[in-house]
Amino acid sequence: MFPVRRFAYFARASDTELVKIGVSVDPPTRLQRLQTGCPYTLELIGTLPGGRPVEAHLHEMLTHRLERGEWYRLDLEEIEALLDVDPAHGLAHIKEHIERTALELG
Repeated sequence: MFPVRRFAYFARASDTELVKIGVSVDPPTRLQRLQTGCPYTLELIGTLPGGRPVEAHLHEMLTHRLERGEWYRLDLEEIEALLDVDPAHGLAHIKEHIERTALELG
């Protein structure tokens, strides 16, 4: 279903609503590398399969929440809502879920 196992990930800067939405084959290792240049403790909140297409769709649908670069302002409940999808239904299903959820978040 997903030919390359890349993941879109949500990494939250502790004690903030700043969330990095990125892509990686190995999100925990990517988070360790990001931690080096970040003054906040980073926490991996969750991942979605689908790699760059899912990451790009998240970026597009959440433009109104963009702070800078790939950092967005989202609270934990909003992230959990975006992650609440069954990836077994495929990429199109994930993208539809992201669209619906992003619209609900306003």
